[in-house]
Amino acid sequence: MIDLNEHIKYLLCHHDCVVVPSLGAFLAHRKSAELKASTGEYMPPVRHVSFNSAIAADDGVLTWSVSRREGISYRMAAAEVSAAVESISSIIEACGYIDIDRVGRLERQSSGSLEFLPDASSPVSNAALSLLPVLSLAPVAEQSTPAEVEISETAGARRRNPIVCFGRYAASVAALIALGFALSTPIAYESNNAMPAQASLALPAVRKAAPAPVVVAPAPKAKPQGAPAAPVVTHAVPKQPDVVMVKDLKVANPEEAYKCYVIVASCASRREANRYIRNKKGADSMRVIESDGRYRVYIAASNDYDAAFRFKSTDKAVTAAHPNAWVYRR
Repeated sequence: MIDLNEHIKYLLCHHDCVVVPSLGAFLAHRKSAELKASTGEYMPPVRHVSFNSAIAADDGVLTWSVSRREGISYRMAAAEVSAAVESISSIIEACGYIDIDRVGRLERQSSGSLEFLPDASSPVSNAALSLLPVLSLAPVAEQSTPAEVEISETAGARRRNPIVCFGRYAASVAALIALGFALSTPIAYESNNAMPAQASLALPAVRKAAPAPVVVAPAPKAKPQGAPAAPVVTHAVPKQPDVVMVKDLKVANPEEAYKCYVIVASCASRREANRYIRNKKGADSMRVIESDGRYRVYIAASNDYDAAFRFKSTDKAVTAAHPNAWVYRR
């Protein structure tokens, strides 16, 4: 499954810049902790995400993530990323916006530029440090005790009460210890929608294949001379096609019978997907599959990913009508 949403969300949690080729870059900004002298409040560090369409050159980070997740070559992953970006651009042109799950929304403005609206509840915007509490440091009130006591009547020297000084120092040390404890306490981050492990940066383990056993076939026995054997007539069983168009589907529920689908549009709602099908006049040639909170419109199904990829890349009718088609795998 080539779903850039999961890759963008994962990479933003580990990088400060994620470039979507030909579209723009998502940038994570950090603001250090600060103390407001006027209110006595200690503000924790925060992190927020912005978007810059001027940074669109491919740095390879997103492509490598797709390559590792799908187990394909870098060149093939680059082609899949390009197709996914084309699909995102077509959705923005058709609907005016696109939602990136738990990251934010990209909207097309009247001037033609893209505006990014971050998701306030996103774990990308609210990193672990932003969950620290706001501390209020109230000043220590002075006690109404005698400021000085008489030490020696003959010398006339006056000194501060040592009990008062000790109390002031103890209160200051307690406040500093409480502040240090609040900043050093580890915060366990949990999310209802856990980050997927698909885009992990760990390289897959490579196992060495065991050598195939060598089988020596016995020498064929000589047939006795005589009348020739009667020819055996065999009937060829028709082979099922690797890729089936939607109009040729025979099963009642193809969304359960197949694993791979040739996608032409990815929408945020079923109504949006049905409107796309009506605009394309594809009531008999398109269907909708729902997965991961998205409603994807497909024109063909298969159980072989390579066959589906070759079909969407080489079929002249598909490349002409849907040049941005891509393959989704359950």
